Amino acid sequence: MNSVENIFQKEARNYDMIIKRIIPFYDEILETLVSCIPFPVEKKIKIIDLGSGTGTLALKLKKKYPNAAIKCLDIAEDMIKISKQKLNQYLEIQFQVEDLHNFDFNEKYDLIISSLALHHLRGDINKKKFFKKIINNLSSGGCFYNADVTLATNEFLEKFYLFKWINYMKDSYSIEEIYNNLIPKYYHREIPTQLVKQINWLLDLGFSNVDILWKYYHFVIYCGFKL
Repeated sequence: MNSVENIFQKEARNYDMIIKRIIPFYDEILETLVSCIPFPVEKKIKIIDLGSGTGTLALKLKKKYPNAAIKCLDIAEDMIKISKQKLNQYLEIQFQVEDLHNFDFNEKYDLIISSLALHHLRGDINKKKFFKKIINNLSSGGCFYNADVTLATNEFLEKFYLFKWINYMKDSYSIEEIYNNLIPKYYHREIPTQLVKQINWLLDLGFSNVDILWKYYHFVIYCGFKL
C-alpha cells in the first residue's frame, strides 16, 4: 500500500468531515464544478470521476444528470465502500478501485472530472501523460473539469498561499496540530504543479476553450474541451 492509499484508507470514515476543515470553500468548489458543466440535464452522458473519494461529487452529478452513467474510481477501497452506500439508490453507477498511475481508459466519456486527486500523480511527466490520456478518451464535444491543488509561481506567493491555508485551518485545529500533523501529512511541495504549467499542457495537447473557473490561492478549478 503506497502512502497516498494508506492516508485515504485510514481517513475514509471521517473524510467528509475532515475535507471541509482543511479545504477552503469545499462545498463551493463542488457546486462550481457541477454548475459549470454545459450539457442539458436530461442528456444521457457518460462520466468518470477520477479520485472520487466518498462519492460526494458523483452524488451531485447524478442529481443534476439523472440519466448519466457514472464511473467512480478511487485508490482507496474504503472510500469506494462509502461511495456505494451513498449512491446505492441510483442506477448506472460503476465503482473501481484503482491507482491513477496504473489506470488506462477503456472507453470514451462525455465528461472526465476530478476533485483534489490529480495532483497526486508523481511528477510533471506523469501528469502531462495522464492529461493526454484524458483528451484521447473524451468524446467529441466532451469536456474535462479539474478541481485541484496547485503551486504558486514563485517563493513569495507560495509562502503567502501557505499562510492563507494555515489561517483557514486555524478555525478547526490548533497551531500545534496544523504544524505537527496536517502540514507534514498534506503539504508536499514536490507533488502539486503550477497552474500555469497545467494550462499550457492542456493547450499543447489540443484542448479548446481552456479556462479557469475558480481560484483561491492554492486551490483552483479549470476546464478544457475536445471539439
